[in-house]
Amino acid sequence: MMEGSGRRQGKKRITAMIRGYLMVVTIIISLMATGAPVLAGGDPGFIPPLVVTYDSNGGSTVPPEFVSSSGGTVFFQHTPVKDCYSFEGWFYDSALTQAYKSSDRITRSLTLYAKWAALSTNAQCSSATMTSAIGTVSAGGTANETFTIGSDIQLAALKAAITPAANATFEIYQADGITKATTLETGMKIIVTSQTGTSKVTYTITVISPNLALNKPATADSTCNASQTAAKAVDGSVINDSKWCSISSNRWLQIDLGSLKQVNQFVIKHASEGGETASYNAKAYNIQVSTDGTNWNTVVNVTNNTKGVTTDNIATVPARYIKLNVTTPTQTTNLAARIYEFEVYGPPNLALNKPATADSTCNASQTAAKAVDGSVINDSKWCSVSSNRWLQIDLGSVKQVNQFVIKHASEGGETASYNAKAYNIQVSTDGTNWNTVVNVTNNTKSVTIDNIASVSARYIKLNVTTPTQTTNLAARIYEFEVYGTPNLALNKPATADSTCNASQTAAKAVDGSVINDSKWCSVSSNRWLQIDLGSVKQVNQFVIKHASEGGETASYNAKAYNIQVSTDGTNWNTVVNVTNNTKGVTIDTIASVSARYIKLNVTTPTQTTNLAARIFEFEVYGPSFTP
Repeated sequence: MMEGSGRRQGKKRITAMIRGYLMVVTIIISLMATGAPVLAGGDPGFIPPLVVTYDSNGGSTVPPEFVSSSGGTVFFQHTPVKDCYSFEGWFYDSALTQAYKSSDRITRSLTLYAKWAALSTNAQCSSATMTSAIGTVSAGGTANETFTIGSDIQLAALKAAITPAANATFEIYQADGITKATTLETGMKIIVTSQTGTSKVTYTITVISPNLALNKPATADSTCNASQTAAKAVDGSVINDSKWCSISSNRWLQIDLGSLKQVNQFVIKHASEGGETASYNAKAYNIQVSTDGTNWNTVVNVTNNTKGVTTDNIATVPARYIKLNVTTPTQTTNLAARIYEFEVYGPPNLALNKPATADSTCNASQTAAKAVDGSVINDSKWCSVSSNRWLQIDLGSVKQVNQFVIKHASEGGETASYNAKAYNIQVSTDGTNWNTVVNVTNNTKSVTIDNIASVSARYIKLNVTTPTQTTNLAARIYEFEVYGTPNLALNKPATADSTCNASQTAAKAVDGSVINDSKWCSVSSNRWLQIDLGSVKQVNQFVIKHASEGGETASYNAKAYNIQVSTDGTNWNTVVNVTNNTKGVTIDTIASVSARYIKLNVTTPTQTTNLAARIFEFEVYGPSFTP
């Protein structure tokens, strides 16, 4: 019994001694790490240990390890962790080419680098989708999706609204998918990359005019009950019985857009869109517009509707007030009109939030940017008192423009005597060579609308020559808007006879970009490019951006080509035939024709013997904007 007890006591003493030694070692290491003079070099005979530090390349932190100054192996080998990745070991170099083994002898202080492998089997880690608090995001589950957004949204606001999948990242690019965007335009790309980088989804942006009626002041002849007010028809919702209802014999709904707008489309969501029976959809109605709320013009008249959603397109007109008159409220004898939503749209203002410069300003707040911000309230204007009053806008790329709207002083609440009396408007494709397209000498109006034949322009310049109706010399422009017909071919399906290489596809000729070699190229003897507009459209103009527009030599501009149109893709009609072109940009205008398919045949591809056709952009336009 005594012998067993002695052995136990001996073991306890040994254990205590080991613990004591370990404590001493720990204290020594701690003193070395904190730089105690004796252990960290204060004693001339002391040689500090070697230190192994770790760079986990985004993984969890790994503390440094110490090895005897005479060399040795790392006693404790830590393993870092990183979401969506598996650890593949430590490496001596940041390029991860020289693997470290736990048996390797450490002979100097160094840093080891972690190598990771993506976990492609983890769905969350490889997800590259996104959602957005604004706009409409498609969710087709493919690598190429769409994103639709209103033209009133700025780039910073869009970035703030986007939420990528867990741990994924995103960037917004120009149409080439390479150059980072500085503004928002149709054709630009949002590219979402998963955390592991193993998958990407590209969202192609379409910029549309916003619903001009959304949350605007609305009035009506009457309501069915206290909750079914006119405001419910412009609140953006069709759920929870959010509708305007009227049972009077004079059923009308009126919206004040706040200021004069260009409008060309009306969308009405009827009873069945809100979950009611389709027999309650309005059968007959008309829509009127007015600039002053007194004088009205009927622009839509429908007599036999049955649909839950109606879309009525018209030629663009200026309007501030919109009035819906429901003449036959249902498909039955029920006399209550039920309108869940009444939406109003217009063509996109090409100048909205685009870069703007001016000769001068009246004060620090009345800058050129205020003339393109979409607002006429709170003194949001550009003002200049110099003798050379000009305002210039950069549309970002060459566009087809055909209308200018200027909102003068009285539109912003000032006296009409401050409305600009005389001005001219110039356009340019390069910012150097200008062409005067509008000249006004005796204006008194608060809103001027100047229509011109469609022209190509990137830069728009407003020169105010007589700033007011009086001797006051300050120019006051509350808003300067630019409109034009859209490119019907933009991002539409395109095919071709062949390509010069895998990247120079037909799609590159309709992506809206001429940079970073974004072109279609063909070296075959039968060089053609075909576009499907999706449905039959009225077309009257074709713009081709040749080699020199993309930065290549002008000798590679197509010399001869023809353009054909078809409604069915089988029967073709030649509408353009060019035999001796040298230009970098060609604009071919024709009498308006109906077409769904457009075909460009390049017959002489260059000015030389080089046989490759190079088309950086092929654009198609119609006589007016039809959503």
